[in-house]
Amino acid sequence: MRYLFTGYLFLLLFSLNANQDHLPNYTIAPTYNGPTYNPTISPHIEVHPNITLTNTSAFIINVRDNSIYYYNKFVETMTAENYSTLTNLIKEYMWHYRYKILGSTLLGLYSIVSMLLLTNYYYTLEGNTIWGHWKSEYDFEHLCEIAHKTLTQDLLCEINGRYYNKNNPTDFAYPLITFLTAIDTEINICKRYIKTAHIIRYIRLMKIFPINEAKIEEVNKVLHRAIFVKHLFLAWLAEYNISSNQKATV
Repeated sequence: MRYLFTGYLFLLLFSLNANQDHLPNYTIAPTYNGPTYNPTISPHIEVHPNITLTNTSAFIINVRDNSIYYYNKFVETMTAENYSTLTNLIKEYMWHYRYKILGSTLLGLYSIVSMLLLTNYYYTLEGNTIWGHWKSEYDFEHLCEIAHKTLTQDLLCEINGRYYNKNNPTDFAYPLITFLTAIDTEINICKRYIKTAHIIRYIRLMKIFPINEAKIEEVNKVLHRAIFVKHLFLAWLAEYNISSNQKATV
């Protein structure tokens, strides 16, 4: 088995270097004078420069050689004179089509900002699972007047009902972590919408974007409710951690 393994290594090294013109050719002299073994090695690896390679090592070598070749060609071609010519061509092209380029850029920016505003707005106002709409039967003032202990218990029941781990229903931490991720996402989306709206209002472009003061106020209300709900949860979590630590030290 030792001689079979040695012969396999020699054949593998020879096949990987067969098409590397930049490497010297080595003649490997046999050092064993005993019986000759002719094992069948599978798979047989052939490295051809113009054929898709199935062997990982041969493929990497081929990609490396091609990259070096094209990089050297680029360096040879990109002389100082050619670089100056290319720069001038780009400048002339941009100057000749400056109005089209400017118009396309402005149109692209307008489309992106408009889609962002519409998506964020309808996400915050029409999502059925948005925590900013929790207890929507109460307005924000009445919601704040309800005893926090009662609200917290209702909130925890709602969190466990929405986010319980189906694979492990007794998992206590999973619903809480999922809730924090969800409500942080909502708060960030509301803040992003309001910040974008303020920038548009500052540059006096509200008339051309799908935004107005009423929409900003609606998103502000959702944001305040979401922050209030998160505050309820964090207050309960702090009390729970304190009580758990006290029990652990007793």
